[in-house]
Amino acid sequence: APAPATATAPPQPEASGAAQTDAPSDVATQLRRAERLLGQGRTAIAVRALRVVLSIDPEHARARVLLARTLYDQGLVPEAEGHVRKGLAVAPRNSELTLLSGVIAQSKGNRAAATSAFERYLKLSPKGRFAGEVREILKGWQR
Repeated sequence: APAPATATAPPQPEASGAAQTDAPSDVATQLRRAERLLGQGRTAIAVRALRVVLSIDPEHARARVLLARTLYDQGLVPEAEGHVRKGLAVAPRNSELTLLSGVIAQSKGNRAAATSAFERYLKLSPKGRFAGEVREILKGWQR
């Protein structure tokens, strides 16, 4: 009997020239580079690498998280917010993007949107790295 269709790998887009994994703009390579650069505090170069990742794969949630967080930390809130929105459109259950959405809303004074995002974060990641801090913020707002 023939193998079920789901057993085969999905067709991959053709790369021009070398195989995609050998290309200098390979998503995984650029993402690792960006993470390393962020760890070294070299944010401008990291942002460029993250933009390369997103130019290849606009739906890459991890790249959106890193880029949005970095832009937010640089005070570029509207651009960060745009990346959070784009990321949540394709990865609505991403807890990091959800948390960042709440942080941005809080920074803009939109407590209702921040509360909604923070509550969603806690549902998505009840034991997440920032869950305790988020619970404290929400408790403080209920007083």
